[in-house]
Amino acid sequence: MDTQSVTKEMMGTFPLLFKLVFQPCGCDTSLPTTQMQALLLLSLHGPMNMTQLASRLLISKQQLTKVAEALVEKELIRRVDHHANRRTTFLALTEEGHLFLQHQLDQKAASLSAFLGMLSESERETVLEAFQILQTTLKRMNMVGTP
Repeated sequence: MDTQSVTKEMMGTFPLLFKLVFQPCGCDTSLPTTQMQALLLLSLHGPMNMTQLASRLLISKQQLTKVAEALVEKELIRRVDHHANRRTTFLALTEEGHLFLQHQLDQKAASLSAFLGMLSESERETVLEAFQILQTTLKRMNMVGTP
């Protein structure tokens, strides 16, 4: 199989995966996609300054300011002053933010699990194998792009 065909399939799959993880799931309380991504990144990587988080979200600092304000108002994140540089502020999840994110991820996992339960054992094994291969491949691709 040629690389262009594989590339086309991957590019078509990524939006579906993105939607599966980040789009509102009909949960009792959901957030816009960018806010959910910000919470997840802060959960995975710990406190970050505005530049770091904006870079990881692929948005401008101005756009992140609106996202951060909304999350601060909802008490899901807080601003933390840097101990050595008073001009630098970090964003960090609050305890409520951790609990909220975990609840959202639990609901997404339950929804996905219910769907996977409708597949045959063979189909579930195929899906698992495909995701294991994809994960390994993405890790290798990430390592290649890392200086």
